[in-house]
Amino acid sequence: MNKQEIVVKLESLIFKEKLNDIWLVNLDHIINNYPMSEEMLLMLFKYCKDNKKLYPNYVIKTARTWYSNSVVNFESLINFLKKEEKFKKVKENVIKKLKIKRGLSEFEEEIIKNWLDLSEDVIEEALKLTVNTLTPNIKYIDAILKNWRDTGLTNIESIKLFEASKKQKPKEQKPSQTKDIPQHKNFKQREYDEEYFKNVFEDV
Repeated sequence: MNKQEIVVKLESLIFKEKLNDIWLVNLDHIINNYPMSEEMLLMLFKYCKDNKKLYPNYVIKTARTWYSNSVVNFESLINFLKKEEKFKKVKENVIKKLKIKRGLSEFEEEIIKNWLDLSEDVIEEALKLTVNTLTPNIKYIDAILKNWRDTGLTNIESIKLFEASKKQKPKEQKPSQTKDIPQHKNFKQREYDEEYFKNVFEDV
């Protein structure tokens, strides 16, 4: 990759002006740490500009994200952006349904990213099951989705049948147990016979 050619193209196609020293230093950082083709490098700057975030920190952060997600050509970029869009949509839905009034932690976001291979209606079905839960959270939803995965349920139809069958299954009744009335120190109970009652009335 010819850096000078890249600079000329960035100046003419993206910045419409000469790159200052700060941009030149950051361009070196990107080229040295997150190697990509000339086409993808130009795409990186165009993407940041289109999102109105054409400033060094954001460009470097985006370059790092693309590099760590193996975004190496236009096709992989499209797939990555689709996945990011789905993540954003699912994340917003989770925050809304769970009534979370704070930003999600990095750990919680990673959990949500593990759901992205599932359809949105499957994730929505898991969210519905939190309605009767006192303290629903992302871990609870993750446990539901993991259970469905482990059971081999991957589409909404089979999941609804599975959950309906759980509701219809009768609960096992525990056999009633009759407890013996404990006797204090094995006290022998009095025997009430005819002779006993005769003696009682004679005393009256």
